[in-house]
Amino acid sequence: MSHSGNPSTACAVDTLSGNAARVNGSASYRAYGGTLTLNAIDLPSNTALVDSGALEFHDWGKSSANTGYGGNGLGGPLYISGGSVTLTGDTVSGNEAFGGPGGSYHFSAGSPGIGEGGGLYIVPTAAVILDTATLDAILNNIVASSDPNRHGPYSLS
Repeated sequence: MSHSGNPSTACAVDTLSGNAARVNGSASYRAYGGTLTLNAIDLPSNTALVDSGALEFHDWGKSSANTGYGGNGLGGPLYISGGSVTLTGDTVSGNEAFGGPGGSYHFSAGSPGIGEGGGLYIVPTAAVILDTATLDAILNNIVASSDPNRHGPYSLS
């Protein structure tokens, strides 16, 4: 599910679980703009997982190849890059975010991607408000790099 633009969005489900995304970003919801409010939603068991880096071939008068970097897995269930998002009474646990391995060619390999914000990934341009119940219930998430539960700035309500 993704959202962009100015309209307000309310979520009418009580659980978003078991989703997987093989792209940069989250498995359940990507917010780019507008307003989103989630109230008493469970977000368990979602995975942001990225495939390995590609192999890049170049022909500049001779044969050569470079390995690609692995993509980034950001925000297991939630990736918020813009707009205004408010989370109240939500549970965000048991999610994962893993970057993809770098591509390889002979004896060289591209760098692996990062996995951050297993429960919640917030880009600094987004306005995110969390209540204390939600903040306390963003737990037991897993990442490959750093910030297993949440990454990025937020305000407490």
